[in-house]
Amino acid sequence: MNASHQTQPRSVVARLSDTLDSIARWVQVIGAVVLFGVMIFTFVVVIARYVFNTPIRGDVELTQLASVAIVWLGVAWGQVCKSHLKVDLLVGRLSPRTSVMVETGTYLMIIAVVAIMVWQGISNAMYVISVGKITNAASLPLGPSAVMIPVGASLLLVVLLRDLLRNLTQIATMRVKNWQWVLIVGVPLVLLAFMYAFMQPSLQGLLPASTTALIGILVGLVFVFLGMPIGPALAIAGFVFVGNILNAKQGFGLAGADLFWQSADYSWSTIMLFILMSEFIVVSGIGVDAFTTAYRWIGRLRGGLAIATIAGCTLLAAVVGIPAPVIYAMGAVALPQMRKYNYSDVLSGGVISCGSCLGPLIPPSVSFIFYGIFTAGIIPGLILSSAFMTTIYVWCRVKPETAGVSEERFSWGEKFRSLKISTPISLLFILVMGGIYMGVFTTTEGGGIGAFLALVIALAMRRIGWLDFKKSVMSAARICAVMIFMVLGSMMLGRVLTVGGVGDLLSGFLGGLSPALVGIAVLIFFFIMGFFMDTITVMILTLPILAPILKDAGIDMVWFGVVLVMVINIGAYTPPYGLNNFILAGATDLKLATIFRGVMPFVITNVLVCALLFLVPEIVTWLPSVLR
Repeated sequence: MNASHQTQPRSVVARLSDTLDSIARWVQVIGAVVLFGVMIFTFVVVIARYVFNTPIRGDVELTQLASVAIVWLGVAWGQVCKSHLKVDLLVGRLSPRTSVMVETGTYLMIIAVVAIMVWQGISNAMYVISVGKITNAASLPLGPSAVMIPVGASLLLVVLLRDLLRNLTQIATMRVKNWQWVLIVGVPLVLLAFMYAFMQPSLQGLLPASTTALIGILVGLVFVFLGMPIGPALAIAGFVFVGNILNAKQGFGLAGADLFWQSADYSWSTIMLFILMSEFIVVSGIGVDAFTTAYRWIGRLRGGLAIATIAGCTLLAAVVGIPAPVIYAMGAVALPQMRKYNYSDVLSGGVISCGSCLGPLIPPSVSFIFYGIFTAGIIPGLILSSAFMTTIYVWCRVKPETAGVSEERFSWGEKFRSLKISTPISLLFILVMGGIYMGVFTTTEGGGIGAFLALVIALAMRRIGWLDFKKSVMSAARICAVMIFMVLGSMMLGRVLTVGGVGDLLSGFLGGLSPALVGIAVLIFFFIMGFFMDTITVMILTLPILAPILKDAGIDMVWFGVVLVMVINIGAYTPPYGLNNFILAGATDLKLATIFRGVMPFVITNVLVCALLFLVPEIVTWLPSVLR
């Protein structure tokens, strides 16, 4: 029989599914074009202001509105690529049959969340358009950007419905019993009905608001551990518990005007542009060059590749300033190299996850920019980097089977020549940091300048072609959409803490304690918050409440800012949660359980470094005081 007769025609459903994927991809392409446009626009803004002394009016507002488009035009493609982060710690231990059933139930919950976003997004967009809302400085209309949320959420909703139908079809072939169908479909629907009832006046005020808020945090975490993507899992808990504390209208309103303004936060553009820069660094091999230099100098040591990875993380962190790009870059560069020389995945995963936390400590740190300090993290960051290297060395001495030994030997001449190949990333660091310190551009603009320079360097070195360029921009846009969508969910859940009066509860509790005890208690609180929120989100939600308490207690706010960021980042890779661990698991084929085992020695090391900073605060305060 001919091959043509053997080929079966694709069904209408399959063709429709492919068309849906194609639409999601092309919508993502538009988001990627906008992201690249923001980079070019940022470069033009800096040149116009610094070279021609001609500031462009409304540049910040235009960037904010572009951020909304980048996020919401990419969320559907993120679902197609299964890039939305979720916890497989519990679900991953289930049988494939049970796992599909649980996933199907969670799809119903996610669809409800996204449907609310569509509903409220349409409502907010219609209001913004009807009243003709515009920005303050440049009088830009807000309507087109407001429409991006319901458009992106609607496409995501359709993709989710398609995936739900796939799962239901798969379950139907498993000969599932009737009572199992009730569990799969009935339990989520009953839970959604109860949540809606929980937001109604009849059930409001049953518990103190602070207690309700704390329960809301726990419920959000339960949803996460049931395998729901982190963003929707935290968002639905935010809707419901804000609705119970205030009212249903304000609870659902989180997905309307609040979600729009959160999506338009100017700080997202900083993150997006640094992620784009990291993608250019990765695809051009500049990050590999830094790793190669470190490898030639210390690779022959047992554990040398892991130590070189920390060195690479330190250098890369000094350029990108946030954890996620470091995780993506080192996951792509260092993990294959360590596997090549028989390093255990436990050690490799732990090294990359913990090494990424150097990003928020070493300038240009987005966290410190937001906090209002810039240089204070340099010495603590270098101390932490050295402490991690020492941990690796000791670990590999105690358990030599965890790390292979490279047989390659390099002469002193080869070692010194290898410093030359690190010149591009060193130059990039000097130009970005120098421009920020000299006041040529802001830190956010530094991300755009850094991305532009990384692209120029890659082109000059002939290390990037058209396909690599497209892949980089598309990947950056997808990562931006997925990561910020997740953070938006955490911000919605974080609103529960605010409206629940948890800050007042903390004030009352901390008021009678000594300064040392106040600092310890607050840091423990931040450590827990770091489990499921990024540093900037935690700061936004808590510092307005806690800063006056800390100042009244006589705590040095520069010192506290550094320790605060370090403590939150410990939470970011500490089991049983740890946001960095999930990002690494999503970026590589490493299992969460493997990463969790690998990070524990570094958690202990990081706690000891925090204790050192607590006992000797001059380590933090000396450099800023000298520079002042």
